[in-house]
Amino acid sequence: MAQAYFNAIDKVFEDETMKDKITEDDKNKIMPLKENLDETLKAYEKVENKDEALKNVEDAQKALEDVYNPIIAKLYAEANPQAAQGFSAQDFSNMFTGGGNSPFNGATNA
Repeated sequence: MAQAYFNAIDKVFEDETMKDKITEDDKNKIMPLKENLDETLKAYEKVENKDEALKNVEDAQKALEDVYNPIIAKLYAEANPQAAQGFSAQDFSNMFTGGGNSPFNGATNA
């Protein structure tokens, strides 16, 4: 899941309609956490004790989610206020982790 989340962030940063909307300040908050997740994922692949390494990956992903999700949820809400009505940062995270509902895929929070 962490790799899918990591890749989703890359897509947002490459997306022509989104990349210019992320402020430099927000990028400076996100990028070190993204780089930490990348390093943690690489370390996970190399170690024998996967349980401890998995905890490190989960912690790194959570730290990134806590910063990234509210920023991106706000950008999506600004771009499409009606679709994002009632949509939380956790709902945004669920888009990448398979849980919850998303107004961006036609689901509702009902």
